[in-house]
Amino acid sequence: MKPTDPMPTGAPVNVLVVDDESNIRKTLAICLEAEGHHVTAVSNFQDAVAEASHRTFHLAFVDLRLGTASGLDLIPVLLSGSPWMKIVVITAYASVDTAVEAMRRGATDYIPKPFTPAQVLLAVRKVEEVRTLEQKVAARLVSMPSWELFEVQSAEYRESVLPASVRARLAVEAGVTQGWHKYVGNQGDVIGVDRFGASAPGPVVMREYGLSADHVYQRAMALIKVKGQA
Repeated sequence: MKPTDPMPTGAPVNVLVVDDESNIRKTLAICLEAEGHHVTAVSNFQDAVAEASHRTFHLAFVDLRLGTASGLDLIPVLLSGSPWMKIVVITAYASVDTAVEAMRRGATDYIPKPFTPAQVLLAVRKVEEVRTLEQKVAARLVSMPSWELFEVQSAEYRESVLPASVRARLAVEAGVTQGWHKYVGNQGDVIGVDRFGASAPGPVVMREYGLSADHVYQRAMALIKVKGQA
């Protein structure tokens, strides 16, 4: 049976690398193993699913293009079996659309190729910060793809998803923030995109708009400190 322990903070972790380029797999393995982490590297969708089915991974680096398969499709498959796993997307085809879609499917971060060892280690540190927050704070992650469908549910169901007693709420939307304040309340916060016209590689635009793991972490911590509650 696979253990369900979350990623230990400040300790070596098990990392799954999924990329169809052997040089990328070797580079990531060398970089991560030098920091004491345990790396399993595979080249395709099927092998990634097989490895994740019988081994616990805390972190995964997933290429968006895996031959004829899509790394985007792999993200929810990995998370379905290991919901605690943090996934960092890597790609040479960076765009705003793919960055947004990766985050919507559950990716934690997004880095473009070519990348440096410093960028890889920074991504790992960001994930560790997120895990630290999750372990210290009683937090709930809610995915709400449709306001309309949520609103037609019973009052009991809506209360179970968004308890009125929880007022420290943070919404993250890769689009306009309009409408989200209804769900976070007057004491909540919203991260989104209310200005347009930016032109840069997708991951750069995402970070500039605050749609990154470290910025979400900082805003969540600030919200909790101000509200004095989880």
